[in-house]
Amino acid sequence: MPSVPQPVSAEWIVERTQHRRFPFRITIRQGGREILAVRAQARWPGPGQQIFCLRETSLDADEYLEPVEHERVAHLGRVGRKITVALDRGSRKRCEFLTVQKRGPDGEVREQIFFRTETGIRAHRSRTRVELLHLPDGISVVIDSNER
Repeated sequence: MPSVPQPVSAEWIVERTQHRRFPFRITIRQGGREILAVRAQARWPGPGQQIFCLRETSLDADEYLEPVEHERVAHLGRVGRKITVALDRGSRKRCEFLTVQKRGPDGEVREQIFFRTETGIRAHRSRTRVELLHLPDGISVVIDSNER
């Protein structure tokens, strides 16, 4: 019977940097290869927040990086512009990195990466209003935005 290849486990690494504005480096490695390396303003988003990150293109070999956290990744997935991560720990375990291409005032396209959690995603959803729509044949439709 042929053996089924096991998925290569991934690891989540957080290191403290010497940079004042982006004091954390977050790396996701799988099979010895970096899937994502970003400089972040915090090591985990607070409730209802998301963190702006910069993609790290090159690492300075002389820079001192202090290890802060090293966890096994239970699930790693990619859905369109998002990388979803589930860490193998009890709390603060689900997050995603959303990559957006935005055109600046000079016309140049810039990459923006947002590190967010489920509560942060829910907090940043647009708010909708309930409106009454009158149709010509007298039928009224009411839509409840709280309906699940």
